[in-house]
Amino acid sequence: MNRYRGSYLGFLWPFLTPLLMLVIYTFVFSVIFKMRWGANPQAGHLDFALALLCGIIPFTLFAEVVAGAPGLIIQHANYVKKIVFPLEILPVSILMSSLVHAGFSMVILLLSVAMVINTPGWALLYLPVVVLPLILLSLGLGWFCSALGVFVRDVGEVVAIVTNMLFFLTPIFYPIEAVPEQFRFILEVSPLSAIVDSLRCVVLWNRPPPWEWLAYAGAISLVAYAGGYYFFVRSKPAFADVI
Repeated sequence: MNRYRGSYLGFLWPFLTPLLMLVIYTFVFSVIFKMRWGANPQAGHLDFALALLCGIIPFTLFAEVVAGAPGLIIQHANYVKKIVFPLEILPVSILMSSLVHAGFSMVILLLSVAMVINTPGWALLYLPVVVLPLILLSLGLGWFCSALGVFVRDVGEVVAIVTNMLFFLTPIFYPIEAVPEQFRFILEVSPLSAIVDSLRCVVLWNRPPPWEWLAYAGAISLVAYAGGYYFFVRSKPAFADVI
């Protein structure tokens, strides 16, 4: 956690950052735009805030890994040219850092659920099953983007645009049921949508995740993981020549 070394608040920042963003998003969408979660008119700002946080946590982890990957090898060019170093670890390091921050956010979420709704129920046991596809997907795309970024320097800009698009095309601010059926498939093809929806099921609603949809997300994530690693390993010998 070197980023907090020398700061006044130190390890409080991983707690403060998601809280501040949650307050801002909730104020804008729930207070100003008067959005409610689902069709229940009695749903209040806290219900919206908890559902929102369930979407922000996994997407933030995904975005941090994928958006930080394209320039990763270039930034550590000395590891490529001078040192025998397992470069595959670099995207893993970003993932581990993001997992730590996601863990802090999950603590905030679970404490909030315990205070607002009830103590999280038995469905929380499914949490590792929900998180695993997210890890595989993020790391696989991290490997792919970090390797591709060595050869195509525009990858970072493309990833930033796609990530911003996915932020609004993932059911973070709204339930997927709110999307008209003729357009719903656009969201359903994304494994992130299944992961976000599954997280809400096990944390907020104490029920199992939608297994078929989560299995689809797991299959896509596994392909991304294997394909990203294969592409990275095959591309690695050419890094020194390009850099």
